[in-house]
Formats: sequence, C-alpha cells, structure tokens
Amino acid sequence: MDVDANQKDSRPWKDKSSITCYGCGKQGHFKRDCRDRKKDGWKAVPGKETATIEKGIPLIEVSAHDVYAQDDFDVTPTDWEQQDAQEQLDNAISQALDEVAQNTDQADVEVKEAQRLNTNPGNNVFQPNDAPRRIDIRWEGPLDDRPQEDLRGNEVCHPENKYRREQEKRQLQGKKSQERDDYWNGRPYFSTGRSNDDVDWSQAQTFQIVEGECRRLHPGRADHIQAPWFQCVTDVCGYHYKEKLSNDHWPVRTTNDDGLPKPLIWTFDHGSAPESFLWTYRTVDGGRLRVVPRRAWPEECHIHWTPDQCPSKDCVFHLWDKAYREHDRRQARRARQQQHRAREAAVRARKAQKTTLAADVSNMDQPDDIAEGDASQSQHDLGNDSGAFPGPSKH
Repeated sequence: MDVDANQKDSRPWKDKSSITCYGCGKQGHFKRDCRDRKKDGWKAVPGKETATIEKGIPLIEVSAHDVYAQDDFDVTPTDWEQQDAQEQLDNAISQALDEVAQNTDQADVEVKEAQRLNTNPGNNVFQPNDAPRRIDIRWEGPLDDRPQEDLRGNEVCHPENKYRREQEKRQLQGKKSQERDDYWNGRPYFSTGRSNDDVDWSQAQTFQIVEGECRRLHPGRADHIQAPWFQCVTDVCGYHYKEKLSNDHWPVRTTNDDGLPKPLIWTFDHGSAPESFLWTYRTVDGGRLRVVPRRAWPEECHIHWTPDQCPSKDCVFHLWDKAYREHDRRQARRARQQQHRAREAAVRARKAQKTTLAADVSNMDQPDDIAEGDASQSQHDLGNDSGAFPGPSKH
C-alpha cells in the first residue's frame, strides 16, 4: 500500500492557479513540485520566492543547534562550517589526549586516575550508604607531605587492567589466554591480620610511614578511600572501620627476618562500590584472609554492552537492571503459579461435582422394593452383624 499516496489524497484541495513557480516561471505549481525545465529568458526575482508561502501559516525560526539536535530524525545538518569546526575541535582534543597518554608511564597513570575519578559513572552511583558520613571523618594523625599526584605506575593495581595486560603479554609470547576467574583464582591476595578480640585498643596501631610504601595507605590522603579495607593497616582509620569490624579482620604489616615491618608497595583499586560486590573473602589458617577480586567493572559494559550481553554476573554497571528483571521474572512466575493453582482447584471441583452427581443418579435408578428392604433392615439392624432385630416377643 502506498502510504504517501494516501497522505496526498487526504490533503485538502488548494487552488494553485494564481501561484507562479520560482523555478520555471509557469503558474499552477510551487517550485518544490516543478517538473519542467527552466524557461528560456526567465530570471527569478530575488526575494519574491517568499511570496508563495501562505501567510496564514506561522513561520518558525530554526537555529543550527536545533537542526543538529534532530539528526536522529534523518534531518541533514545545514551549517557545514560549524560541523567542520566541531569535528576539528574533537580531533584536536583526542590527539592531545593521545599525546599526553603516550608521553610517559607516569602521565598514563595520571590520565587513567583522572578519568576513573571524574568520568566513570559507576564510581559515583554505587556508594555505600554511610560513605558521605565516613568521608567527612577528619584525620587527626600526621599529614602526608608528599605530593598526592606523584603516583608510581606500580602503586595501583586495577583487576581488569591487570588481567588485560597479562593476556596481551601471553599473546605476544604465543601462549594460550586464560579465563579471568582462572587467572585471579591462581593469584589471590592474602591479608594478614588480627581478630576483634585480639585488638588492644589501648595500644591501637596508628599510621606509621614506612619507606617505599604505597602512598594511598596514608589515612590523611584524599584518595585513601580508594584503597580496599583489607590493605589498610591503620586501626584508627575511620573510613575502613566498619568493614574491619564486620569481617573480624584487622590488617597488619608482615615482618622480615629482622623483625622490621615490610612495606606494602601497591594497593588494589577496584572502584567505589559496596565491598560485597567487589571482593570474595575466605578465611584461611594463620589469621589470614584470602581475597579474590570479582569482575565488577567490565570494560565492555562501560562502553556499549547491554544487560543481555553482560559477561559477568557481578557486573555493577548492570546490577540494578538485572535486579529489576529478576523482580519482574519472579512476579510473572508467581502469577503463573497462581493461575496454575486456580486451574487445578477448578479441575478438582469439577471432579468432585461429577462424583456426587453420579452417586445421586445411581441411587435414583434403584428399584423401590430394594430401597424399602434396605430401609426396613436399617430400622431393625442392631449394628453388631447379628442381622435384623425381629422385634419384641408376644409373651
């Protein structure tokens, strides 16, 4: 069916005999409907084209910004100069970011840190319920005088980036790639610590600077909240106090052969989400905690993947979408179960009704003498298998 034809037929008829075409000079049609060749000697009068527009229709001014906003509706942009300038600006920004990221490893770390803290929506949405209150806790201990932007490339370990880089190395070496779960299960992190009963709060450990240690472990730094709780060795840290108490584990530094504490040269960085979504814990012998990172921030899901294509059951990007879908599935399953129970109850009711009706019909079909005999027998039956009672004797 020709939809355009129906639309044309539905338009009201309009007299075009007095309208002059701006293209060929003939009367009876507009320029947009012109199918004739341009008339010899015909020259359009500048400014006369607007005279063919009906004055009863209000004119709407459309800016270049509005035209760009309608690109989804197959509207072609008209301001080509502005589009070229915007493309040049985008290309310049992209090229500048690439140059900065490729200068040194230090710049690469800083760029990734800035992008993760400022542009990653997942890190700003999935915060613990008491995170705003805990962030405001002031640190009363010694301050870190070292510059906070001075981060070494080996100080921070993001599980997704670490796994991806290791697989790239294996491919260059001609080795077979590993699954992510197999990779991290073979490289767990062990945290040495004490239980709640073993902590002596009269001699609680305050933060002590150890040479060569990761800078994020200092509780006075703003980025200390990005360090996981099982690597925070300060007992009086207010931000990680809740997790340490609930998991019955207070991390401490290990010591070397001379009895001196070993520095923690790196920390995990797994985003700001509830701890239960980021790590898998298991207590092992010796008061240690075995920790394996979950796949909470897949790079594919951050870019373009949908919940149906999500490769991880622990993905925080699609956490709420999956929860809503599971809720809808449970509601639908509950509705189907109720319908099934209602049908079964109706079937049982029909069977009981048929049984009762069949019994009534069978009683109605019995002869009258049998029914009377049964009635007389039931009147004199003593109920002890002795037969009918003959009645009182006449003596």
